[in-house]
Order: sequence, then C-alpha cells, then structure tokens
Amino acid sequence: MISIKRKQPGTLPPKPEPEGQTRITIRLDHDIVGRFFELAEQSGGTAGYRTLINAALRDYLDGMSPSAEDALGRTVREN
Repeated sequence: MISIKRKQPGTLPPKPEPEGQTRITIRLDHDIVGRFFELAEQSGGTAGYRTLINAALRDYLDGMSPSAEDALGRTVREN
C-alpha cells in the first residue's frame, strides 16, 4: 500500500533557494538589526536589510589581512 502525505490546507510549497545563497538562522543584537533596517529605509527601497548585511560582511572579509583572518579563526576555535 502506498501512503500519501497530504499537505495542510492553505500551506504553500517551500520556496527554492536562490542560486548561490544558503538559508541560515543567526541571532544578531537588536541595535545591529535596527541600524540595517534604518539604512534599508534610507535607501528608498533600493536595498533590503539582508542585502546590506551581506554587503557589510563581504566588505569586512574582503578588507581583512591574512593575519587578521588567522586571528579571527583562532578566536572562533577557542570559543
């Protein structure tokens, strides 16, 4: 006998992941998220807060020297 799982009425199928992106759960301080929300509002709708967080992380990592990257790796491993 074949068992068929039925979806709950009104539920939507999961959205596919955008190419090149990974869904994660992360906890950020309220003031950090609030600042990115403010920046998103100031952009007049041209950038969302997640796009701005992504850009800030990318800029930070691109500006890191190899020695700073090593120090960050050590800090993460120690904690």
